[in-house]
Amino acid sequence: MNPDPMYGDPASVARQIINQMAKGTITTEQAMELLTTMVTPEDGVDVTVGFRVALGMQGYEAEALKLQRVRMHLVEAGAMFNYTIAASEDDWLEARHGELDPVFLRASIAVLRAGNIDAVLDESEPNLMAIKGEIIANLTKGTNIEQLVEQFREEIDEQFPDKPKPRTGEWW
Repeated sequence: MNPDPMYGDPASVARQIINQMAKGTITTEQAMELLTTMVTPEDGVDVTVGFRVALGMQGYEAEALKLQRVRMHLVEAGAMFNYTIAASEDDWLEARHGELDPVFLRASIAVLRAGNIDAVLDESEPNLMAIKGEIIANLTKGTNIEQLVEQFREEIDEQFPDKPKPRTGEWW
């Protein structure tokens, strides 16, 4: 996790990613994944409500309402959040850079923890997030997929049988 949060307009963030790659902070593959993620923000998970709540809990309700949408992307390099802001508030986030960094960081950690990702403030650097373990877990690891599919089929057949059970009892 980079000590300098990267945010701003897409061109600025792309330059920051390329600079981090040039410094060796992130690999070429991680940079490419981040840049690809930036051009497909609609693919992220909508975490607007959770992010707004996390900002509100810190006393930043007005700022929370300025965010129209927040999308989260989990990538190898970490978590990437994409903020959509009303056009009338276009320069608001840039103007508050520095002041809102720790607030957004704590909100990001809260959202990640709500998603069962072990994110915490880094003990050695309080302006950084530390993620323990895998950020993108292999959900099928150690799972017998065929067994899960068969169990699912049985449940579906029970709920929606091809042939209904014969009626019993008296009908008036």
